[in-house]
Amino acid sequence: MNRVVQFLSLKPEIVFLFLASIFGLSYLFIIPPIQSPDENRHFYRAYHMSQGSFFAVKKDGRVGGYLPKKIKQSFSHFTELRGRTDLKTSRKELEEVISRKGDDTMEFVDFPSVAVYTPISYLPQAVGIRISRPFSDSVIVALYGGRLASLFVWILTLFFAIRITPVFKWLFVALALLPMSVYIHATVSADVVTNALVFLLLSSLLKHAFTTNKQTQKQFVGLLILSALLASAKFLYTPILLLFLIIPVERFKSRNQKIFRFGMLAVIVGLVTVCWPIIQGVGYVPYADYSPEFQEKVNLLKCSNIHEQLAYILANGSYVFVAIGNSIVGSFDVYAKGFIGSFGLGEVSMPSFWLCFAYIGLFTIPFLEGVPVSITKWQRFTFVSTSIMMFCIVILSQLLIWTCVGDELVTNLQGRYIIPIVPILLFAFYRFRSKSQKWLPIGVTLFSIMLLITSTSIIYDRFYVPIEYKTEIIYCDHETVTEQNDFETSVPNINAQNGFSRSQEKARSGIYSSKLSPSVPYGTLIRLEHCNEGDIIEVRAWRNGPNGMLVISSDQGSKLYQASAKVKNSDSEWQELNYSVIVPLGLEDENISCYFSYFESVDSCYFDDVQVTLKRAQ
Repeated sequence: MNRVVQFLSLKPEIVFLFLASIFGLSYLFIIPPIQSPDENRHFYRAYHMSQGSFFAVKKDGRVGGYLPKKIKQSFSHFTELRGRTDLKTSRKELEEVISRKGDDTMEFVDFPSVAVYTPISYLPQAVGIRISRPFSDSVIVALYGGRLASLFVWILTLFFAIRITPVFKWLFVALALLPMSVYIHATVSADVVTNALVFLLLSSLLKHAFTTNKQTQKQFVGLLILSALLASAKFLYTPILLLFLIIPVERFKSRNQKIFRFGMLAVIVGLVTVCWPIIQGVGYVPYADYSPEFQEKVNLLKCSNIHEQLAYILANGSYVFVAIGNSIVGSFDVYAKGFIGSFGLGEVSMPSFWLCFAYIGLFTIPFLEGVPVSITKWQRFTFVSTSIMMFCIVILSQLLIWTCVGDELVTNLQGRYIIPIVPILLFAFYRFRSKSQKWLPIGVTLFSIMLLITSTSIIYDRFYVPIEYKTEIIYCDHETVTEQNDFETSVPNINAQNGFSRSQEKARSGIYSSKLSPSVPYGTLIRLEHCNEGDIIEVRAWRNGPNGMLVISSDQGSKLYQASAKVKNSDSEWQELNYSVIVPLGLEDENISCYFSYFESVDSCYFDDVQVTLKRAQ
C-alpha cells in the first residue's frame, strides 16, 4: 500500500523524464534513417551548419549548400523506403550502410524548403552531428548523433516546462508523450526547437497568470528572450503571446506596465520576424523560379507560388475563408490521426480504437486534474480564440506555400503542426476540482504507456516486418465488349468502362485498342472497390502517341489523385507507362478508378494491353 501511495505522489516531470527517455530512445533507434517528414532535408541543413555554415547559399537558381557526396550515397539505400509500406529494412542492412566508406568530395545539395528556417531551429542537431564525427565518419552515425541531441534538448526543455507550470502538469505530460510527439522529437526535425520553445513559453505564461507573485523585471526579460527565440524558430506560433493578456493586472505595478510589456513583446516578435529573412539573405523560391535542371529533384510544389497565391487571395476576398473552412473539414482525417500518431511519411497510423482512446483521455484530463485556481470566462475565451487563431494561421501558411494557386483545400495539413496548439485549447475545458485527482498520476502514466507501447509495435512492424498481400491482377486487351458497351477483362466480375473508345485503327496485341481524341478524352477505366489505406495499386499500359496519361483517383479526388505520362520502356511505336501508388492514410473502403486521359491536342493516341495490379494488405 505504501508503494501505491508513493507512486501516486510521483511528480509529473519525473514521470515525463522517465517515459520520454525510454520510449524516445526506443523510437530513435527503431526509426530507420530519413523516415520522418523531410528528415533528409533537415539533416542536410543541420550538417551544413555543423560545418560552420549557418545560412544556406543561393547559386545559379538553386538553394542549398556544399556537403560531402557520402551523405546522399548513404541515404540512397533508405530513399525508396520512404512512404512505401511494402518495403522493409533490417538492422543488418543498417549496419552494412554504416560500415561503408563514403566519398568526402563536396557537392552542392539542394534544400530550398528548409533554407528559410533560421539557425536556431538546427542548433541542437548541428551540435550532435559535430560531436559524433570524432567517433565515426559514417553519415548514419552522424544522423543518430543529431537525433540524440534533438531528443535530449526536447526532454530537458519539457522537463522544466512541466516543473514550472503551476497548473495542468499532467495534461502537459499526456500531450508531450503522445506517440506523434515522441516520434517527431526523436528525429532530426526543425519542429523540435519550435515545440520545445512553445511549451516552455506556455508554462511561463501560465506561471505568471496563476500565481500570486508580481511579475519581476527578470521574469519579463525571460519572456522577451523566449518570444524572440520562438519568432526566429517559427513565427507562426507567436500568437501564443496573446495569453499574456490572461495575466491579471494585479501581477503588475499598474495597468500601464502590463500594456507596455505586452507592447514590448509584440515589438520584439515583429523585429525578429522582419530581420531574420534580411540577415539570412535566402528567402522563399517558388518552383517556377528554381533552376529548371533541378526543379523535379527538390521538395517544391509545381503549381504553388506564394506571390501568385497572395495576389489571388487579395483579389478574391472570400477565398481565404472558404479555403480555411474547407481545410478544417476536408483534411480532418489527416490532422486528427496525425496529431495522435502517423508514422513514416504518414503512411501508417494508430488504429481507430487507439485514436478514440487517446482523444477521450485527453479531453478527460482537464476535468480530472485538480487545479487550485479559478479560470475566468475571459481566460477561457482567450485560450479558445488563441488556439483557433494559431490553427488558422498554420492553415494559411500551408495555403500560401504548399497549395496550388486557387485551390480551396489544403491537403498537406499534418497533425504535427497542431502539437503546440492543442494544449491551449484544452485549457479551456477545465471545470472543477475532482476528488479523482489522486488517481490522475497513475491514470496518465498508464494512458501514456499503453499508447507508446502500441505505437512502438506499429513502428517496428512498419519498417521491419514484411506485409502479406492478397494480389489481384486485372488485364484488358480491348478485344471484347459487353452488351453494356464495357470492355471485358481477365476477371469475370470486373469490366472496364468506356468501351465506346474501342478502335481497330491501331493495336499492340490483337486487333483492337482504346482510342483517345478531342471528342473522346477518356479511355479504358477499371474501377477497384473497397480499397483501404496501405493497399498498393500498380497500373501498366502501352501507349501509341504522346498525348495520353494514366490517372489513379479516388471517388473524392481530393483524397487521392495521381497522374503520370512518364515512359518506362519503348517498343517500336508503342511506349510503356507504369505507375504505382499506395492508398494514402485516411482512405477506408474507398472506390478507386484507374483510367486514361487525353491531353489537349489535335492528334489521337491509343492505349492497349492494360494491366492493373491490386495488392490488398492483409
